[in-house]
Amino acid sequence: MLKNSLHLAVLAVFSSYTMSVFADDASVLSPVPETVLDTIVIQGSATKMNTSLLDSKQKGSDLLIKKDTLKTRATTLGDALDGELGIHSNQFGGGASSPIIRGQEGKRITILQNNADVIDMAHLSPDHAVMVDTTLAKQIEMVRGVSTLLYKSGNSAGAVNVIDNKIPSQLPKKPIESEVGIRYNTGNDEKLETGSLTAQLGKHMVFHAEGLHKDANNYQTPNYGYMDFDTGDELDNYVKAPELLQALEKEWQAIQKGVRLPFSERTYFITDEAGYLKQKASLDKDLAAAKTYNFDYLPESWAKSKAGSVGLSWVGDKGYIGVAVSERKDKYGLPAHNHLYEGCSVISIFDSFRYRPYLQKYPQLIDESDVNYINPRPDCEHAHGNSESHGIQDKHDHAPPFIDLVTKRYDLRGEWQNPTSWISKVRGNVGYVDYQHDEKEGNIVSTSFKNKGKVARLELTHEPTERLKMLWGLQYLQQDNSAESPVTQWRNQQVLTKNDLTNQSIFAMGKYDFDKLSVELGTRLEKQKVAMDFDKDYIENRMRQSSWLKGEKLENAITYALDATKPNEKTAHSYALGLNYQFLPDYTLSLNVSHQERLPNSQELYTHGMHLATNSFEIGNRHLQKEKSNNYELTLAYQGDKLDYKVSGYLYDFDNYIYLQSINEYLGTARIQHVRQLRINRYDQSPAKFYGAEVSIGYQFSPIYYASIFGDYVKGRLHDMPDIVVDYKPAGWFDPEVKTYGKQEDRYTPRLPPMRLGAKVQADFDEKWSGSLEFVHTFDQERVSKFEGITKGNNLLNMGIDYKNFLGNADYSIFFKANNLLDEKVYAHETFLPYIPQMGRNFSLGINVKF
Repeated sequence: MLKNSLHLAVLAVFSSYTMSVFADDASVLSPVPETVLDTIVIQGSATKMNTSLLDSKQKGSDLLIKKDTLKTRATTLGDALDGELGIHSNQFGGGASSPIIRGQEGKRITILQNNADVIDMAHLSPDHAVMVDTTLAKQIEMVRGVSTLLYKSGNSAGAVNVIDNKIPSQLPKKPIESEVGIRYNTGNDEKLETGSLTAQLGKHMVFHAEGLHKDANNYQTPNYGYMDFDTGDELDNYVKAPELLQALEKEWQAIQKGVRLPFSERTYFITDEAGYLKQKASLDKDLAAAKTYNFDYLPESWAKSKAGSVGLSWVGDKGYIGVAVSERKDKYGLPAHNHLYEGCSVISIFDSFRYRPYLQKYPQLIDESDVNYINPRPDCEHAHGNSESHGIQDKHDHAPPFIDLVTKRYDLRGEWQNPTSWISKVRGNVGYVDYQHDEKEGNIVSTSFKNKGKVARLELTHEPTERLKMLWGLQYLQQDNSAESPVTQWRNQQVLTKNDLTNQSIFAMGKYDFDKLSVELGTRLEKQKVAMDFDKDYIENRMRQSSWLKGEKLENAITYALDATKPNEKTAHSYALGLNYQFLPDYTLSLNVSHQERLPNSQELYTHGMHLATNSFEIGNRHLQKEKSNNYELTLAYQGDKLDYKVSGYLYDFDNYIYLQSINEYLGTARIQHVRQLRINRYDQSPAKFYGAEVSIGYQFSPIYYASIFGDYVKGRLHDMPDIVVDYKPAGWFDPEVKTYGKQEDRYTPRLPPMRLGAKVQADFDEKWSGSLEFVHTFDQERVSKFEGITKGNNLLNMGIDYKNFLGNADYSIFFKANNLLDEKVYAHETFLPYIPQMGRNFSLGINVKF
């Protein structure tokens, strides 16, 4: 609209000028009547936000990143959004990253593709890529407030919507439009090619095809030091050696002084120097077992991607309907994979098999009393001792791990405007996704993740009055997913057994505009069922054949076991209020208040298996209740002729916040004392609070230069956590066993993003040249959770230059970006890999051409 208005203005001025010239020349011959032109008003419309259905304008807490910017950013979603106010990246090497928004990640952030659910396995682990293509997108939107309830509950931090043109929604401006782009990055030798083609076929049909190809090597980083061990036993001995050396030295000094230590203070019971030297040599050997490597790159951070889609639409005056088929293939390395526990099982539950023998096959059915808080530990005997039962261990020699991913998606989407006098718009979509990725070690599949899903959505909007807009909708989601490992005689615990998740939702939203105040109300009702694939006949037969119970006790135990296999069915009801008040011409005050309920997914309920990419063994909790939160956000925005600013503050108050509790924390022989030791985690719940602030201030110093300063801060704490076993005395001849429960101290939430402050200068030198210079200081993160260390801050200096021009019928743009110019060693506390440095100094050069 703005471009057309400018064209009209230019034509009007040009016409006025030529007519006046002709009038001057012709006045000698004859009088010319005076011509009065109509006033032409030049105005630009606000950027359209597809995610906010009742109001297309961008609001104070919303974010929109356009296509030209996305072309210069990373290909993974988290890295593409990283650095925006309140957003960090949960990066995992070079192949996967997901956004962390205001301290929330994964299950508490809704990721959409053209307003539809993205079906993948990214929520299961940070090393799983999000299945959206940012460099092929038209724009990325993030909305907060009432609009988030149109898509899912429990996403108060925001909903991220990736908008693309896979299904064309309007006729192209030219019969054939195409675009190609290439770029290269020095930091990882990334070579990226993208292309798209849109063609009008006849009067109403539009065809679209697009694709990308990416090939990147391990990324360069300043001085990466890495410690490794050959076996888990070597790691355990290394961790214990300093304390044991201290005890040995104490005994030796006592011998030298002629002092006899009490029996309780002696560990080695040495009697002479020969005994001391022998034990010291053994402990020194344990300390020397650590192998230290130094690299100037991050091993296994390479990534390769291919993506493509074709779509066909019918576009009319009142809407469109179209289909698209998409396919994506990814291969990328896993830099944090811990080979020390390959092939190992985990002793995480008590020996309840005599009374409930089915737990050996279905440990997902455990109760709280079955959790082994006393001595949870990895069991690597079969992996490293018994050669007859090595399973996959025999077939490879610690080959570098990587992910091999393939996903196919089929979409039908349409929109019908003003179908009746009382309906302003009907919009809907239907999709089917077939997703699979294998985690491989060499040519051996260690775990295969599968997810087949169906989505459907229907929205209806109408405007009863000029001031009132309303929306009603239905949504359906069904997924068959699993994460299974090759089953061997000794290893029968799957990461996630095959299960079926069904979620049905209804939602509504209304918006009423007063003169200066707009009020939004929204609600969402979700009903979810998670059904695991249990063999009930097996459970009953095992109980009758092997249980020590008899008679009525046996029948009650069988009934209890079968009841435990019933699907997990829950309902969530969320509602929200939004106020936007323009109390002065340039000032807007926004308030968002919501109560949101999130239902636990299949992973949180039923996972039970090893996931070495995150160095953990995860245990689900089928007794989890729905997560509830009361959320508050206040934003003040000012937009003047030169000065603008925005200040936001928020509070997320959770009840039953779901998190991972490390059960090998207090007791046992495998307590976590080193970053490489396996964490045995179980899902648990407690209250939690997050609060934070975001500030940005900008000033237009001249028609060329615009400068801004910005910063964000978030703090999150778990509180009133459930009591846990902190001491244990086994049963004696006359005394029963004693478990001592202790209160857990409040703690910071894991991977809390650090505070940031930054400044940026942007310059539009003319219609062709523009540039930017940005400096961001990330503070030390000293607010750490259990098993976390303080993460050192960093200074990032980035620069960019853009050039735009046209040649014949082609518009082209060239960009150059210099990132981390100071070559700082950057550690990201908010990731699962805070001890691995991010990419060092790197330069990116690219060109995009539109025909």
